[in-house]
Amino acid sequence: MLPPPRGLYDYIAAGVKAGKFHAVGDKKTKWSWIVTDDLANYLAKAAVYQGDDINLNTIDVGWRDGAKSQAEIAGLVSAVTHTKLSIWVVPWIVLQGLVYPIKIFSELGYDMLTMFLFFKKGTFVSDISKQERFFGQAPSSEEAVTRWAKNKNLIGRS
Repeated sequence: MLPPPRGLYDYIAAGVKAGKFHAVGDKKTKWSWIVTDDLANYLAKAAVYQGDDINLNTIDVGWRDGAKSQAEIAGLVSAVTHTKLSIWVVPWIVLQGLVYPIKIFSELGYDMLTMFLFFKKGTFVSDISKQERFFGQAPSSEEAVTRWAKNKNLIGRS
């Protein structure tokens, strides 16, 4: 089996298949999550939205049941997939130490690390009111994770 094309690799799904949940920073800091397919869907809906009232808006996206910690996400993924997961954490201090050296080699890697370090503040909590205004009711974390797990063939594996 060939590995997925570069840029499409899902490290969380790969970890689940190995019985691990790969986390960054810590297990307890909460932030808003979104499944990549949902984000792409909202972007497509925004692009074809009928009406000017969506223009010049910043639209937070997230789940209707709010921000989640990585321990909560790991528990949800474990429950949905019926897989016992151990949580593997890359501590904040490691991310902080890598942020500037990685910039030399990868702008994308630098952006990802700085994004995670922003999450460390615990202030990345989406206000989904515009999301729901323009795109309808936001999914719950369980609905989103279940769709993601089905898409990644993580449910019903032997």
